[in-house]
Amino acid sequence: MTDQVPALLTRRGLLRALAGGALAGLGCRSRPSTGHFRAFPIRNLDGFLTPADDFFIRDHFGVPRLPNASNWKVAVTGEVEQSLSVALAAGDLPKLELPVTLECAGNAGRNHPERGRAWGGASTAVFEGFSLAAVLALARPRPGVREVVLEGADSGSEPGAAGVLTFARSVPLAAAFHPSAMLATRMNGEALPARHGGPLRAVFPGRYATDSVKWLRRIRLVTEPFQGFYQERRYRRAGPGDPRGESLGRLRIQSEICNPSPHQTLRAGRLVDINGVAWGGEAGVARVDVSVDGGATFAPATFLDPARPTCWRRWSLVWRPERMGSFRILARATDGRGSAQPFASDDELGRSHSLSGPTYVDYANNSVPRIDIQVA
Repeated sequence: MTDQVPALLTRRGLLRALAGGALAGLGCRSRPSTGHFRAFPIRNLDGFLTPADDFFIRDHFGVPRLPNASNWKVAVTGEVEQSLSVALAAGDLPKLELPVTLECAGNAGRNHPERGRAWGGASTAVFEGFSLAAVLALARPRPGVREVVLEGADSGSEPGAAGVLTFARSVPLAAAFHPSAMLATRMNGEALPARHGGPLRAVFPGRYATDSVKWLRRIRLVTEPFQGFYQERRYRRAGPGDPRGESLGRLRIQSEICNPSPHQTLRAGRLVDINGVAWGGEAGVARVDVSVDGGATFAPATFLDPARPTCWRRWSLVWRPERMGSFRILARATDGRGSAQPFASDDELGRSHSLSGPTYVDYANNSVPRIDIQVA
């Protein structure tokens, strides 16, 4: 394994230590774009990895029927010297195994107020597969290739779009050749479940999960920007002065507070473990600062996991509230390049929104999370 997974230190284990005084498509049917949303209850996080049964789900057309899943192949075409058809059992390709945090672009969007700040669209698992760069190298991209288009086997219809669509996204050529980019066939030591894109999905650590196309059946190299529906009319950060905007790509530095829960009542004089997770793009997470007074002052949290650019780090800060009253807790993560979470979202500032169909939504929001609690 190229990156060792840390021991699964749980929140319960930390609390026990505190109590002891220690502080440490092909033939598939198309369907309307109803899609699936299933959140991972991130505030119940109790370990580094997310079990497959709890891992968040977001798709546009649901799981496609895959009559040939047992001998699945992915085609590599377009501006290449050698078109390929790669089988899952390609034993001579370089293998990859990495813990990866995937985040839905709408994870912390404020357009879902009924779900709170986050709907739970982030999870971490160990993905196994083979190197996308190695596959592309075999195909030998021609000069001038700019993007790599990934197309899934799921299809359906969308309002405002004619005909049947397949879900397809493109990434820059450099992202496709990144050493961590993989074609994943396994998840947490088991065959990749169909609900998570099995038998084959792309996985791009450090990019929004929108690019990690599920049920991958075709890879196409192109010399011009891809004009697909989900590239041009969905998942774009745009604004009043720039209505077209730009397609989402690299993850922004992000954090979530897992404990305490919003509006929870704590007891004065008792220790409380304020904890959560933070993640980002290639620069990783360098620090998390926590405030219990609404942002007036901050203190550094302690990490429970080593620094990795591919996945989240759990963090913790122990606090003893000495007085009764109302408190606002904030958590602000900073990446390895010094970029910190903003205190206000683009939507709140009115300077940028994210385009999705005929409406604007708050994609890629990474503003500082905050929760209000009571101490009695």
